Amino acid sequence: IINGQKTGVFIFTLDNTTRSTMSTKRVTLGDKENVKLTDGTAVNWIDRIALPQYAYDAYDLLVEASDNDDLDDFMINNNYLKEVTNNNGSKDTVFRFKAYSLQTEKKLSDEEWDTISQNLSIAFFAFDHDHPEVFWHAKQIGISPTGEATSTSSGVIYTYDFYYNVYPQERKQGTNDLDYTDTANIKKAIDQRNNKVTEIIQAANQKIKTDGLMNHSKEYNLVSYFNDYLIKNNSYSSDSDKTNFSNTSRTSWKCLSALVGNSGKNGPVCEGYSRAFKVLCDTANIPCVLVTGNAGINNKEPHMWNYVEIPIGSEKKWYAMDTTWNDTPNRETDYFLVGVNTSITGRTFEDTHNTTNMPSNDINIAFTNGPTLSSS
Repeated sequence: IINGQKTGVFIFTLDNTTRSTMSTKRVTLGDKENVKLTDGTAVNWIDRIALPQYAYDAYDLLVEASDNDDLDDFMINNNYLKEVTNNNGSKDTVFRFKAYSLQTEKKLSDEEWDTISQNLSIAFFAFDHDHPEVFWHAKQIGISPTGEATSTSSGVIYTYDFYYNVYPQERKQGTNDLDYTDTANIKKAIDQRNNKVTEIIQAANQKIKTDGLMNHSKEYNLVSYFNDYLIKNNSYSSDSDKTNFSNTSRTSWKCLSALVGNSGKNGPVCEGYSRAFKVLCDTANIPCVLVTGNAGINNKEPHMWNYVEIPIGSEKKWYAMDTTWNDTPNRETDYFLVGVNTSITGRTFEDTHNTTNMPSNDINIAFTNGPTLSSS
């Protein structure tokens, strides 16, 4: 039920989050046989999947909805906050805005409804991985479709509207989470993000001006400073259940946590480090992507890290960067600009970091056609 109106809601979650009580219809998405990767490789996640044009338009809408320019800021403006009543009678507040409208003389089948919802959700997940600067959503969306039939002289016209329901982050008791169900709180936090990013990059440029390039490119020196800043100003989350977004400080998973610096239970997890690193690189115009997969001794631990494109010598190549694992005493550069075959403590980077690039347990799609990592 959206503001008293009964409607079907498809719920999709990122990573390990679940909120099954909200689902009026649970959809398992992503048949690898009918969702195709684009040819070649692509930097942005949205460019790695072949989607209908309406899904690309929805992605652009999400960018506009979150850019804080006071124009169509559907994910910031209180006017788009709507109340959702769940199956169990509990209520939630979501940013609700139209993602796609369709008029047709043919009634959509259940499969067609599901396909459109799937494509819109894929666009959102790509947006989330391409735009980590958008930190105030709760890593969960709903797709809310509505339909209407109108009789005309030439027959029946069916009108379908598909809405994004974007769940804002709410405060979790016992953490330093902010409640992002209010425009003022979101804008205040955006200003905090922007000021901190500006401060870090200015400090990096000042260090380069003082010390010189030291036989490296400016990009190399910038990412070196970003790595140093993130590991010196943060300590990895001490929360005992840090693999589950639902049970930890939401802030720990977002860029803002690592940008401002945190420790203890409010310290960043791998997503916080990686998203902060990409925000810094994006602002400095250094190509950078988020990478997800499994890491550790048996490659069973969910993990996020980065690839970044850096000119070394006369050639630009993509290198891996794991600022989370660098945040270890006396190992601050072990995972700094490494390649597939770089050996660290007796194992190659490829051995310890198994890339899957699957953004959600609900979507069985691997965005594997990203940049090709350098061999060394």
